[in-house]
Amino acid sequence: MTRFTFSRVALLVTASLAGCGGDAPISSPEDLRAVLASARAGERICLTEGTFEGSFDVPAGIVLCGAGVGLTRIVGPPGQPTLRVTPSDVARTTITELSVESAGAYGILAEGRGYVDVIRVEVRVRDTGGGIMATTLSALRLTDVDVAGPVMASNANDAIDGGVDLAPAYGVVVTSVASAQGLNLNVSGFSQSGVVSDHSNLALSESQISSNIGIGLVVFGGTAEVTGTVVTTTLVGPRPTFPYNAIFSGGADVTTNGLEVSASEGYGILQSEATATHQDLLAADNANAALWTQNSGGMSITNAMIRDNVLAGVIAVESVGIALDQVDVIGTLEQLVVAGSTPIVVGDGIQLVGVTTDVTMQNVRLSNNARVGMLLDLEGGSFNAVDLRSIAVDGTGAQLGAIAQNGTIPVDWDVNITRTAPVAANDAAFTGTLGTVRVPSPAVP
Repeated sequence: MTRFTFSRVALLVTASLAGCGGDAPISSPEDLRAVLASARAGERICLTEGTFEGSFDVPAGIVLCGAGVGLTRIVGPPGQPTLRVTPSDVARTTITELSVESAGAYGILAEGRGYVDVIRVEVRVRDTGGGIMATTLSALRLTDVDVAGPVMASNANDAIDGGVDLAPAYGVVVTSVASAQGLNLNVSGFSQSGVVSDHSNLALSESQISSNIGIGLVVFGGTAEVTGTVVTTTLVGPRPTFPYNAIFSGGADVTTNGLEVSASEGYGILQSEATATHQDLLAADNANAALWTQNSGGMSITNAMIRDNVLAGVIAVESVGIALDQVDVIGTLEQLVVAGSTPIVVGDGIQLVGVTTDVTMQNVRLSNNARVGMLLDLEGGSFNAVDLRSIAVDGTGAQLGAIAQNGTIPVDWDVNITRTAPVAANDAAFTGTLGTVRVPSPAVP
């Protein structure tokens, strides 16, 4: 995937907006509709301050610019997209310096081959519908864009799917988009998902996804590069299932650098049938496991702080290629879960279940995790492809340090694990078997 630095993005944005703000800006919806109907690629259509009510078709290759966010407002009718944007292969179709409001439909809807830029724009969704939808574009760039629905922690329980007051469904959805880039994208307040990338190539940087019900960020298929981004406070609302700050699935290949997943009312990250590489990760204060990986072919975490989560810091089930380096897992709290038909209390720093192929853990610190620092359940396998180096475990009270079970376990399997008191004594005295989680929990929506 092409990487765009901030300076390169700024240069492209400046070039695309050169000359915007010409003579006789448009001041009425009727004039706007007439000018759009005859506009040609390369033209710039500028709007005065004020409110423009209606659903408008933006032709390929023009620049539609307002007087500023909050100053120029385009307000769509119920059930119709506010702006239908036609992409262009000749000159980027650009929306900039204005506010878009919608009800019962998407605020900005773009479909087809070509390029679309949305720059310094806010999208407000009053009820149902969504913020921005892009399908089959060659490239979409969202720069300094704020997309918001009305859902907050204080009203999340009243947001019912299909309702008209508190249930706009999706913030930003990109489907089969060859290059979808978000820089300083802020998405909050939706009842299904904040950002959805479906079989697209997503590059998200310096962005925030917060206070959405269900899922904050979804990457299904395709690729994603997520840099310097916060995904936080995903809400359960009226749903019977736990929410997720992020889900990577459907064969997605995800790379993150400086990602924060925090304060979810459910899980931090669910990775299912996907691959992920995390650098400089913070996963904290989630009400369920910080990172849950299942049926996946690779998860790498380097230089991470995983702290104060519930159930587990890292869980990997029936997966291969687990690599942890310079990872701290601290302060995991216990939770009662049902594995099959058996209730168990789990509060583990790391739990690997049936994960015995291409496993490397080094420079890992496990501290004060409520049940056990690290549990390796081999499910009848062996340690032949498990490499443990420089693992340090500490805890208090009856906490266990590092336990391996249910397989061919060498006498010296833990030679590179350093335990401090009292977990060293607790491990030495432990003779039982710890209960483990199982796929398909948590369920993938």
